[in-house]
Formats: sequence, C-alpha cells, structure tokens
Amino acid sequence: MKVLVAYDTVPPNRNTEKIAKDISDVLAKGKAIEVECSNVKDIDSSAAKGYDCFLIGSPTMFWKPTGAIMKFLGGVAQEEVEGKPAASFDTQYEGWFAGNGAKRIEKKLRGLGLRIIRPSLIAYVEGRGSAVRLKKGELEKAANFAKEIASSLSPG
Repeated sequence: MKVLVAYDTVPPNRNTEKIAKDISDVLAKGKAIEVECSNVKDIDSSAAKGYDCFLIGSPTMFWKPTGAIMKFLGGVAQEEVEGKPAASFDTQYEGWFAGNGAKRIEKKLRGLGLRIIRPSLIAYVEGRGSAVRLKKGELEKAANFAKEIASSLSPG
C-alpha cells in the first residue's frame, strides 16, 4: 500500500507540516505501508496515479484550504484515483470564525470519486504572527488519526 501525505504549510512555524510528518511517521511503522510525505508544491498532480491512498492537508487560510492544495487536487485525473481511500486534515484556530479547510478538501476528494475512510482531522493552533503554534495535544491527536487510518488500510 503506497500512501501519499500531501500538505501545504505556512512558514515560519510550519504547523501543518508538523502534523503531516507526524501522520507519516506513524503510518510508516505499518508493516505493509509505504509513505511519501511531501509539500504539495513539490508534487505534480499526474503522480497521483502511483498511490493507493491519499491524505491531504492544509492550513485553513481565510476560511478555506490554500490555493496550492486546491490547484493540486484540481489537476488530479478522476479516472486514476476513483475508488481509492482518502482523508483530509487541516490546522486552524479554534472557534466559529476560523473556517474549515479540511471540509473543502474532503468535498474535493469526494468529487474525484475517492472513498473517505475517516472524518477529517482538525489540529488547532494558538498564538499570533510568528508565534502561532500547535495547541498541546494536537500531535497526539494526529498520531491517533494515523493509527485509525493504518487500521482501516490493513487487510482483515
């Protein structure tokens, strides 16, 4: 099973990247799971056909995922990914005002015919400006998300 963990992130703290790498590290411990974790800016959409599962994440910016994530997903050919498992994740502030990028990613994944295997992971951040950081416990939440993904991908 070859899993793509594709993400976009915001410097300098790279919180979404931290979540993506944590998810990847947990998945890589699986016996039959090969994981590629990459910034979406470094992946061509045409490479999607080479993966069996997709985990796509973004920071929520202005109530939605980044343009880079949506551009990547917009370039994926439905016939090459249809029916494959997928899930989304994002980083966002906690509260009604924050929006939710993961929901839009999930909607796009469904539109491509991918099979959503787990509800979106929302990892909360706190702070302002260059001091934005993941809230306590969010990496553990990402690890649990990855364990549930790994369990759903395991045969039997």
